[in-house]
Amino acid sequence: MKKADFRASILIAIKEEFSSLFRLSLYRNAIYLMLNSAMYALTGFFFWIVAARLYPPEVIGLASSAIAAIGLLSLLSTAGLDYGLLRFLPTAGGDAQEIFIPQAFLTSLTRSSASQAVQLIIQ
Repeated sequence: MKKADFRASILIAIKEEFSSLFRLSLYRNAIYLMLNSAMYALTGFFFWIVAARLYPPEVIGLASSAIAAIGLLSLLSTAGLDYGLLRFLPTAGGDAQEIFIPQAFLTSLTRSSASQAVQLIIQ
């Protein structure tokens, strides 16, 4: 077998393997989540590069610490409600809407309240 044929057969096998992964929703959603995280990280990285060029170090330090504080409070303010949804929503059956809407509202309310509190403290 020629070297080019061997490479082509390997590429075809890899392509078939990836296409089979996209047929399963679990793998497809996991790949989308990983791509989302990678894009979020890259966007943030380039944002801070541009911000570091445009603003003095004191402003960058203050902004990064404020964003970190808001992120921490946002994480703490969920109080496990997001994982509660993951645990109980699949078994809720027809009551899913009655569970999901109040919990989503409560999560949004606590996160926005925590973010507003940090902004008021900073100002």
